[in-house]
Amino acid sequence: MTSETSSAMEENRETISSDNSSKPSYIVGIGASAGGLKALQHFFNNTPQETGIAFVIIQHLSPDYKSMMVELLAKNTDMTVCRAEDRMVMEANHIYLITPRMNMTTMRGRLFLSEQSERQGLNLPIDIFFRSLAEDQGERAIGIILSGTGSDGTRGLRAIKAEGGTVFVQNEESAEFDGMPRCAIATGLADFILPPEKMPAQLLKFISHPRISLPEEPLEVIKKEENSFAKLFSILKAETRVDFSYYKPATVIRRIERRMGLVQVSDIEEYISYIQQTPQEIHYLFKDLLIGVTKFFRDREAFKSLDKNVISQIIATAKKRNPPQLRVWDIGSSTGEEAYSIAMLIQDHLDAVTSDRDKEQNIGANDLEVKIFATDIDQQAIEFAGAGTYPESIAADIDVEHLSKYFDKIPGSYRVKKSIRQMVIFAVHNIINDPPFTKIDMIVCRNLLIYFQPVLQKKIFNTINYILQKNGFLFLGNSETLIAVEDAFSDIDNKNRIYKHTHPGNIAVSMPFVKQPKKLYPYSSANAAFEERTDSIKKTRYASQEKYYHNLLNKVVDIVLVINETRELVQSFGKTETLLKIPKGNSSLDILALLPNELSLSISSAIQRVRKENKSVTFSNIKVASGKKTIELDLTVDLLTEEKEKKNHLFVISITRNSKKRDIELPVKIDSRNYLAEERIEDLEREVQFTRENLQTTIEELQATNEELLAANEELQSTNEELQSVNEELNTVNAEYQNKVLELTELNTDMDNLLTSSDIPTIFLDKNLCIRKFTSAMTSEINLLEQDIGRPITDLNLPMLTTLTQDTKKLIKDGKPLIKTIKHNSDWFLQRMLPFINDRKQVEGVVLTMVKITDQKNAELAWEIQHNLLLSILEGSPAATIMTNRDGKIIFVNKHVEDILGIQRSTLLKMKINSKKFGITDLDDKTIPLEKTPLALILDTEKPLKNYIMCIKRPDGKRIILNLNANPTFNAKKKVDGAIFRIDTVAY
Repeated sequence: MTSETSSAMEENRETISSDNSSKPSYIVGIGASAGGLKALQHFFNNTPQETGIAFVIIQHLSPDYKSMMVELLAKNTDMTVCRAEDRMVMEANHIYLITPRMNMTTMRGRLFLSEQSERQGLNLPIDIFFRSLAEDQGERAIGIILSGTGSDGTRGLRAIKAEGGTVFVQNEESAEFDGMPRCAIATGLADFILPPEKMPAQLLKFISHPRISLPEEPLEVIKKEENSFAKLFSILKAETRVDFSYYKPATVIRRIERRMGLVQVSDIEEYISYIQQTPQEIHYLFKDLLIGVTKFFRDREAFKSLDKNVISQIIATAKKRNPPQLRVWDIGSSTGEEAYSIAMLIQDHLDAVTSDRDKEQNIGANDLEVKIFATDIDQQAIEFAGAGTYPESIAADIDVEHLSKYFDKIPGSYRVKKSIRQMVIFAVHNIINDPPFTKIDMIVCRNLLIYFQPVLQKKIFNTINYILQKNGFLFLGNSETLIAVEDAFSDIDNKNRIYKHTHPGNIAVSMPFVKQPKKLYPYSSANAAFEERTDSIKKTRYASQEKYYHNLLNKVVDIVLVINETRELVQSFGKTETLLKIPKGNSSLDILALLPNELSLSISSAIQRVRKENKSVTFSNIKVASGKKTIELDLTVDLLTEEKEKKNHLFVISITRNSKKRDIELPVKIDSRNYLAEERIEDLEREVQFTRENLQTTIEELQATNEELLAANEELQSTNEELQSVNEELNTVNAEYQNKVLELTELNTDMDNLLTSSDIPTIFLDKNLCIRKFTSAMTSEINLLEQDIGRPITDLNLPMLTTLTQDTKKLIKDGKPLIKTIKHNSDWFLQRMLPFINDRKQVEGVVLTMVKITDQKNAELAWEIQHNLLLSILEGSPAATIMTNRDGKIIFVNKHVEDILGIQRSTLLKMKINSKKFGITDLDDKTIPLEKTPLALILDTEKPLKNYIMCIKRPDGKRIILNLNANPTFNAKKKVDGAIFRIDTVAY
């Protein structure tokens, strides 16, 4: 974990604790591909609306099709679903979907979009987002992998776990496409493997755990539960042989609390009880504590600097040795990507044209023996690295040249070629306790020391200072600096942490058989001081003890060898130089490769018997060639560890000279062959040589053919990857279309039921007036059959639609609805013609409805007759009659009113009876107040008005006195809505 990441985590923790209801408590990244839509629907169907979480979905989307994920997912949740935009601030209870053709990252609660590169390399949007999520959120990052093909997301999950985050993976049984879940599960990093519908409940249960939701500062936790943590570390060390005492407390405590949240225990003592009841939990905790993020050519700028400033120098130095040998040690190599990256850089230089000096000395690239020791304390990581098989997603980290040159493509993976694998020796090794490798030309120790406290860092740097060759190189991680040995190194590239060793130092040699003094509690304040005080004392004492024991054993025994379970040499005593020989080629500590064949066979057999019988085995009189003599040896093999220790056996091998036998001179070989036999042998040898030459030619031809086939296979694999990517996109698009088809089917069914239940005769016509669809209600008005669909409606003899063609053309041209009333036989119909508009706002046809309105029409005609009759009665009445509405507006006058008032009817119909323009006054020629006017009195009393005397001035200037009688008119609600006035002339 880098310092930048740590600061980001602290900043994130502060912002999360701030009082901001819209800020999400967690950001959950969900990666999905083919088959992911169904999994997402199951997930969000079971997720409550109020979680306080922001969900970010990264799906493999086709750049050529419009995604409908927003619309489809919105039906499965009450949360807000939206398409991500650049620099968008994430809010709680929201779901954000990646935009097609874009990669997405997150920083400080915002989403950032960037254009995907052209489809020349492998694009992994899930890995890209997960890595940024890990860097931004740290231990609060949560990654989920759902259905999909390929391996996208696998490397991103490693980054999340390295920062202390949490990983959910869909189980293979519930996934429509299990490629992505299978790759994620194979890493061993998944905290939960569940079907999608069960994930939300487990997720909310985990984040609500008190150790997760309300974490305390690590040092405060230690103070409260010091003894319990000491007990837990003791259990860890006993089971794994790794002492986490001097690891940085913040990292260790957070990882332990995360495991407590996963298994849902709140107390450290309860967690210890859980471990005792569930033994595999200690291994899960061990894996969590060791998680390291790595990839090929991690920090590419640093590797470029290493390639430029270091590789050529260490190769040149190694070639000057006799024999030429280059030794590199990668400490904490994890799953091997870093070691293989260095091997590829070295091989690049070896494959380059050799210098003139090398040509003169006849030293070629193949004459240099390269040994890269890659070690780690994680047995599973070392086994994975040794296999040299990595997911397809590594193509995003390795350039095409290296990928094609140093990897073989196999289904779903890439495998490191044998030439590179043979350069790297993987071994389980604890840099803290195990003896180090020596005479190293370059040490690579990146992003390991940051997990250790300063006391332990000093010890490791002292070891590095001792074993590194003068003028050798040290390659550290970006967040690591030299401690205690600064004077022994000079800067080569300080920015990328590359240093040159200038002053070799000394180191105290720890004795494997000497009991170490008991440590204080790892995090006590006195611990570091204790280590500082006793450091120099231990160096002197252990060095003298080692010399004493070696001298003592050399006096007592001839040769004693100690080997481990895998037959690797651990320690040796006596005159081992007489038998132990370092073989040519790749170095190995296998004792069978170091000893003569005669002894190797006996030792292999003896070890098998010791394992089986659990007792020592002795072989006598083993004849071994030593120079020109044959010596006889006695061999004893026994277990060094106790029988109850089921793992990590040590074997002790004792080899002594048989004192009763004298060394035998090797006999001189006598050539007893005659001339004919020699001639026959020579003939046979010539035939064999001829056959070999023919065989070599054939092999070369086959190799050439094989290379061509490999090239063709690589092209096919590349094509297959592209097709697989297209297939994923098509699966996604197909899933979306399937949901759209279901949606359209439902809408169509709803529309059919709506039209049927409305009982409105309707016909849908296209631009050519061909029938597209009609409702059953239309068949009662027009004789239509199912086979008429697609037929022009003009082919039917329909008198009621004689103007249909002209009306349709006008409708399509203007785009405006046409509404008219038509009569057919004795029935009346309201004909509506509406334009049928598609999603592009274009008129595609006509929707014709025919609503029968015979009853309404008949009622209107009856009312019209009654109205006309009433008007004729009023018109013929001898009394002058005026009708007004509630506002005084004159709505009817008869002929007599025109004669009395001297005003034309058309003018009167534009006037109000209570307006000044009408000119009502009292007998004294004064304007009558509005509230005293005849209409106001009727509206106020709602009763008839009798004998109301008033004056009015005619247009010809005559002033007349009128006698008004009026009755109020009522509406359907029995409210006064006007009045009828009868006028009698009193005098002029």
